[in-house]
Amino acid sequence: MDPATLSPEELARLSVEWERDPRILAERAATPDDAAFAFGQELVLTDDGPRPARLVAIVDTEVVVRNETGAPTWLVFDNGTVGADELERTPVIEPGGEVRFTPTRAVSITYHVGDDASVGGHLQIDTGQW
Repeated sequence: MDPATLSPEELARLSVEWERDPRILAERAATPDDAAFAFGQELVLTDDGPRPARLVAIVDTEVVVRNETGAPTWLVFDNGTVGADELERTPVIEPGGEVRFTPTRAVSITYHVGDDASVGGHLQIDTGQW
């Protein structure tokens, strides 16, 4: 079947069938959610929680934490410190604002957002040498 020869109605019908195909659905379920895990240097605080929830960043490279919620907030590092200043928590981050810090050593650390210990994530600082 050549898609170029199909009518718009036939293409629409096939597209709906394709979206329901169990093989396609299984592949999507096996693909990690970008909001759940990422390599990079940016963490975004949203009303739905931190994005990504698990961030792998590189040591000696600045990490940016942006607040896209409607309220001032901060991060509390649960099991250690990060950055040259050995932060146990970030300063308050106003809505639309950001805070930056540079991790100086490899560390695996959990954090929570503001006073809510149920909202948080994981920050892995790596040397970047694999």
